[in-house]
Amino acid sequence: MQSLKTKLLIKSLIGGLLGMFISLILFAINISHGAVINDAFHFVTQFIGSFIMGAICMGSSTVYDIESWGLVKVTVIHYAIALFTFLITSILLKWFNSETLIIAVIIYSVAYVIIWLLEYLIWKKEIRNMNRDLKNVLSKSQGR
Repeated sequence: MQSLKTKLLIKSLIGGLLGMFISLILFAINISHGAVINDAFHFVTQFIGSFIMGAICMGSSTVYDIESWGLVKVTVIHYAIALFTFLITSILLKWFNSETLIIAVIIYSVAYVIIWLLEYLIWKKEIRNMNRDLKNVLSKSQGR
C-alpha cells in the first residue's frame, strides 16, 4: 500500500494538472467569446494559480486516508483547506469582485456538499456490496 506522502504527491500532481486543464478550458471559452488575451503574465499567473489550487485541494484529500480521524473531522479539515485555498487564490488572481465573492463561496460550498454526498453514497453502496459478497463467501465456505 502507498504511503500517505506518496498519495499526497500523486494526488497533488493530478489535481494541479486538472486545475491547469480547467484553466485552459476557461481561457478557450473566453477567447471563443471574443476576449483578447494580450498579457502573457496574466495568462501564466492564472495557469500557475489554477495548478496550485488544484494541487492543494486534491492533495489535501489525503486526510481521508487517516483512519484514526473520524469522518466529520477529516471532512471539516478538508473543506477548510479547500475553502481557504479557493478564497486566497480567487482574491490574488482577481477571479471575483468583492460583490460576487460571497456568491462564489456559497456556490463553492454547495458544490462541495453535493460532491461529498455523492462520494459518500458511492462508498456506502460499495461497502454494502463488499459485505454482501463477504457474507456469501462465508456462507459457502461453511456449507462445505
